[in-house]
Amino acid sequence: MDNERFAGLVRAMGSSPTRRGALGIVAGLAGLSLGEVAARKKGRGNGKSKRRSQAAADKIAVCHYDADADTFGVITVNSKGWRNGHSKHEQDFLQGDGGECCDDSGCSHLDGLCHAGVCDRATGTCSQVDAGNEGGCCIDSDCPHFNDPCYSSFCDQTTGACSEEFLGGSCLS
Repeated sequence: MDNERFAGLVRAMGSSPTRRGALGIVAGLAGLSLGEVAARKKGRGNGKSKRRSQAAADKIAVCHYDADADTFGVITVNSKGWRNGHSKHEQDFLQGDGGECCDDSGCSHLDGLCHAGVCDRATGTCSQVDAGNEGGCCIDSDCPHFNDPCYSSFCDQTTGACSEEFLGGSCLS
């Protein structure tokens, strides 16, 4: 509180105040109190918001294996939880920066008749690999009569079966 404001308040209190003057004194005192509280908080703060932001930055994604369900799930822990607990679990590992998967089941959206989705644990990303179609086809050249001029042959990729038609004509002789 500065000296001039204090002196003004003391003078005002020394005379018999009107209602308006008394209200001004009360408002002045309240304003001074709030100003001092704000100044104190600005100077030192309580540190809670800083701790909260540090805690949020300390969170890491862990691919955690649930033995009962025989599946992986992503959990978020702080670095201490990883160091002192989950890093010691045999099948738990840090999820890669890609954040897409922990195991191949997280990439099932890439599965198809001739392709499988696989998870790269190091990067946490899915990719598609050729899976083949045992006993069927994936591309036209998988069909047995693909290069035979007497057949019209193509692979139906929705069923994985070769569709072949004998053309006849000069092939009959």
